[in-house]
Amino acid sequence: MSQRTEKVASVIRRVIAKPIADLARENNAGLASVNEIIVSPDLQNAKVFVSCFGGKINSLQFISIVENHKGKIKSAISRDAVLKFIPELKFFYDDTLDKMGSIQKVLDKIHEDPNYVSKLDETEETTNDKL
Repeated sequence: MSQRTEKVASVIRRVIAKPIADLARENNAGLASVNEIIVSPDLQNAKVFVSCFGGKINSLQFISIVENHKGKIKSAISRDAVLKFIPELKFFYDDTLDKMGSIQKVLDKIHEDPNYVSKLDETEETTNDKL
């Protein structure tokens, strides 16, 4: 990303963090955070990666709610940020924390049982033999 797109992404992230957190609170989605924003080189589009955890609704339902309130979020950007264009926003669920959790579980198992890796290798070989 260029320096300009990074600055625009930073401004957008700062502005939309509160409206998204408010939506999460209103809809019992738990704690929501904007993890990353990728702005296109022409500044017309932005991919917004959001994660939420600890809520009563699942993350994909929350992303749907955020998509439905896109107008409210874009108006917050136009009100609070000095940008020539307000990019079209597309929201995605960021599963990085889920992946980190599963990696941590494997690392914990390896720490508990040093032979765990060889057991995984045996399972993989058996699976490959069946193919």
